[in-house]
Amino acid sequence: MIAATIYLRWGNVLYYKFNASEADALALRPNHALVWAGVQLAKRIGCTALDLGPSRSDQPGLVRFKHSFGAEEFLLRFMSWTPPGWRQATRAARDGTAQADDGSTFDAGVMRQRRSGPPAPKPTRPVTGRVDTSGTFQPRNQAVGNGTGRTPLRGQPPVRNGATGREPPRASTPTGPLVRDRVRHFRRPPAPSLEVAEATVIPFGKFHDHTLGQIAAFEPSYIDWVAGTVNHDPDLVMAARVIQAELDRRGVLRRVRPAPEPRGRSA
Repeated sequence: MIAATIYLRWGNVLYYKFNASEADALALRPNHALVWAGVQLAKRIGCTALDLGPSRSDQPGLVRFKHSFGAEEFLLRFMSWTPPGWRQATRAARDGTAQADDGSTFDAGVMRQRRSGPPAPKPTRPVTGRVDTSGTFQPRNQAVGNGTGRTPLRGQPPVRNGATGREPPRASTPTGPLVRDRVRHFRRPPAPSLEVAEATVIPFGKFHDHTLGQIAAFEPSYIDWVAGTVNHDPDLVMAARVIQAELDRRGVLRRVRPAPEPRGRSA
């Protein structure tokens, strides 16, 4: 097949509606044969006219083709009505975005998915809720009460002064968990003897499975680091401080280690 035409009939007029042909076969004039077949068809079914359809002024080849069959040319007038918002809707369906009444754009994908039900509400500009929390800011390790039974937070009930609900000691304080004197009825455990402290085994670090006495013999500065840095093993820290005091009494010189930088704060 090199060409085909679809004719439609309305009343006593046969309309030349659709036509297609191979570009390589135009030299054989297949469209001329199809129009002639349309003329014969119109006569056979009792039509009095063959309408070859509209043509634009920028299609001189098509106009010349229709004139070759003796077609009469006349002016066509069209009337159309565009519903409000139709152009924006078609643009949204093509681009995936739409424009609200206030000029803002939104995603039209949700509108394309609606197939039934009530119409979607008109789009509006997005609203971002903001809450001022500056009045509830508290510095690190600050008490929640002010000693008068009142709370610095507006709209909060007064703080109860009692042992119930009291804040436990924090490991983030500079001295670590050993400072527990603020806990009611707390008694600091007695320091171990020098022999017990030297026999204490350190379970971590580069000297793991060594005793503190062995570490003090070949790198005493490591004892200072354990005594001032470790905060998760109070017994180990207490033993290291006993050996640290003994090294100070004997006048043993140690290499000064740089203090660790505080964590969790930005410059």
